[in-house]
Amino acid sequence: MNQTHFKQGGAAILLALLLLVSTGCSWVDGVVQSQAKRMLSQDLVFAKASTFGRSLAITQQVDVSIGSRKFSMIQQTEIDATEIRLAGLSHFGSPFFTLQYIGTHLISEKMPLLPDAFHVPVVLRDFQLSFWPLTELRAIYRAKGYDIVERDKQRILLKDGGEIITVHYQYSDKMLGKADFEHHQLGYRVVFNTVDVQRLEE
Repeated sequence: MNQTHFKQGGAAILLALLLLVSTGCSWVDGVVQSQAKRMLSQDLVFAKASTFGRSLAITQQVDVSIGSRKFSMIQQTEIDATEIRLAGLSHFGSPFFTLQYIGTHLISEKMPLLPDAFHVPVVLRDFQLSFWPLTELRAIYRAKGYDIVERDKQRILLKDGGEIITVHYQYSDKMLGKADFEHHQLGYRVVFNTVDVQRLEE
């Protein structure tokens, strides 16, 4: 399958999921769910909390786009020396999902109306690819056959020379302003707008 067809197919499946999330539908065809979850979960790797190097509480407005469809949420992330805690909330404060990553153990929950193919760990992967220290990410992704480069306020995930994911930053400090994440193969885009960063007590 060539890259164009793969991207179009991935975007179509993700668009179906986005429509289900935005309309509150609780059922998706089993085959579509299986394919979508497999695509989203491919080569998921995570960095340990201790490798972030800071203890922070981060609040972000997150906008997801698939084609002409959009989905918004508030994302709250807390990172300390041992644990990552992440929650996606509606603008009314209702939780869409929660996630804890302790050591190498990941626990996640999501609201029952979200389709099975909505894979919460992907949210952590996208956050880490956007904001984690480059040196730590390179080490774990190179072990999977990928590489990560940075240039001109961009971070690019590569495999076999091809761009898989690109993140464009508004400022050199990645925690300021917006970070525009695009998954070229699956055809979705996430814009992180950081609205508050607080240091956590050790």
